[in-house]
Amino acid sequence: ALTGATLNVYTIGSGAPSTEISARYAAGNAPALIMGDIQDIVTCVKSGYARDLKDQS
Repeated sequence: ALTGATLNVYTIGSGAPSTEISARYAAGNAPALIMGDIQDIVTCVKSGYARDLKDQS
């Protein structure tokens, strides 16, 4: 069933993914979902650009 949701997929050609995500956050274009390797996710969480949602239902 269609939900009306839009999925945008971005790739990062060079540089650190955490730098790209931080730049998008600063520009007001923060992604709702990030798929990356664990070190990039940890970097984003430590810098305040992401948070652990395991306590959400």
